[in-house]
Amino acid sequence: MITITPKDDILRDGVNIGVIRNGIAYTSEPLAGVIKGQVKKAAGNPELTFEVVENDPPQHTPGADSSVVVTANGKEGRLCDVAAPSTLIPIVAEVASEPARRSEYGDKDPIWQKWFVATFGAEAFTAKWPARKLPQ
Repeated sequence: MITITPKDDILRDGVNIGVIRNGIAYTSEPLAGVIKGQVKKAAGNPELTFEVVENDPPQHTPGADSSVVVTANGKEGRLCDVAAPSTLIPIVAEVASEPARRSEYGDKDPIWQKWFVATFGAEAFTAKWPARKLPQ
């Protein structure tokens, strides 16, 4: 089973096989077509591309690709691709702790999805998973 962690690590049956950065899945070994399809589905991104790297994958570069770092109370948050840095306002509200995702749901866990929307907004949810409906 393929799951994507909140830090965009790609897990296959609980073992890390790669990471997603800026719409590219970086792995240390080539993946079979079936596995690539499962990764795309788990990430909610049918346009995801794959690249094999020998060393560590590149890190997100804020501003280089219109990505921004979402922060709260001085703590680094997740990256999202929904706003340019100039359009952000400081976040001053306390962010609720991320709930654990139940393994049978992965990133489709309704409780986790509600937390994601409450933390990062509906725009971030729609940008990350364009084919999914917002959680109720």
